Amino acid sequence: IVADNNSSDDSCAMVRAEFPGVKLIENKENLGFAKGNNAAVEQAQGEYICILNPDMVVPENLFREMLDFASDHPKMGAVGCKLIDGSGQFLPESKRNVPTVKVALGKLTGSSKGYYADHIEVDHDAPVDILVGAIMFIKKAVYKEVGGFDEAYFMYGEDIDLSYTLLKKGYQNWYLGRLKCIHYKGESSVRNKVYLKRFYGAMHIFYKKHFKPNVLFNVMVKLGISLLPLIRKEPESRKVELKKGLFFGKQLPEVFSDKDALNYDLSDSLVKPNPHTKAVYDADHFSFDEIITQFEQNASILDLMMMIKPSDARFMVGSHDRNSRGAVESF
Repeated sequence: IVADNNSSDDSCAMVRAEFPGVKLIENKENLGFAKGNNAAVEQAQGEYICILNPDMVVPENLFREMLDFASDHPKMGAVGCKLIDGSGQFLPESKRNVPTVKVALGKLTGSSKGYYADHIEVDHDAPVDILVGAIMFIKKAVYKEVGGFDEAYFMYGEDIDLSYTLLKKGYQNWYLGRLKCIHYKGESSVRNKVYLKRFYGAMHIFYKKHFKPNVLFNVMVKLGISLLPLIRKEPESRKVELKKGLFFGKQLPEVFSDKDALNYDLSDSLVKPNPHTKAVYDADHFSFDEIITQFEQNASILDLMMMIKPSDARFMVGSHDRNSRGAVESF
């Protein structure tokens, strides 16, 4: 089920043409993350649902593993997994603590102490308080019981709210570090002035709903909403000067010239490229689980652009870092 919030490109036409079996919800305005997902859940017929961002790459075994896990945990709330960005770096918002007023005040002033669940090893499975809305696997009945995403939020904060509401209802959220996905975070989170206003506005809604009034916090949030968009600069994406191309697959795409590209087969897949390199992984040749593992293993290589050519596609996608909106290259 795809809920489209009035995309300005040809997303809906593409879904209708390429995926006729998909239920497409074409909203005529941008209803926000919470309303868009709630509308999609209303059409879902399964016992379980999975909220999933469109800028995600998931391994083949993800949903089977989550279904098996759910069957063994009757008081399960929501389940998430380890997320990495387009450069293979771990995204710490994959597992978070309840953002108490004290923790939130620190976050507002630039300190992340206590905000992320650093006590949980990134590769381990463990109960966790707060998950990220990019992927949340949950029983539909449980989602409906707690009211789904609170539609008072437009974007940001609704995942914290849902996670916390599940905890208060006696359910246990879980982080599955053995499962990993790529989240091209920059696609949905361009950190401009609109982002800051929505982010701090969402925090205000959350604390007003779940915690006792705190004058200091209210002042800090109001200052954040009014002042930070004026003084905070957008984070710059890391610029990569590409000098060489590596293609992991069977047939070298036309976009690579013979002089600056090397073609690797499956047996060469673990060869680590040098900096200033574009590494393209062909999904006709690798499983997505193998590709995601390659991204993670290559995370320490600076100035490396990793891209994926989907199966039977004439294009490839990739992103330098979590602040970049990424790139789509046709050939």
